[in-house]
Amino acid sequence: MKFNIGGKERGVQFGMGAIQIYCDEMDCDVEGLNYIMGGKKQFKAISAIIYAGLSNYCGLNDEVVDFDALKVSSWIDELPQEDYNSIMEHFKLSKVFGKSIQDHFNAVNEVEDEPVKGKKKASQ
Repeated sequence: MKFNIGGKERGVQFGMGAIQIYCDEMDCDVEGLNYIMGGKKQFKAISAIIYAGLSNYCGLNDEVVDFDALKVSSWIDELPQEDYNSIMEHFKLSKVFGKSIQDHFNAVNEVEDEPVKGKKKASQ
């Protein structure tokens, strides 16, 4: 996927490589992808995953990475909402181990929603 960001058309590629870059940026393991969905680290996480997707694309296509995470954060501020939505949808639909990122998020949320054996949920 390509879009105009940082004054030129750039590609973004999510998947395993981008997740590795993201985890390095966020100093977390793969469970840290949940930061993207909310919480106090959400802004940094969103910037980090877009930076990771841009960097991963450059690496896969032998392009020079002419930006850093701080520049990408600034570029996101100027990004049209439609482009931002498209990038995040592309991220959610990208695949890791044959499943979309969205499927992985759904699986994690299902596990978190399961009651602990012998304990009732607060609503019960």
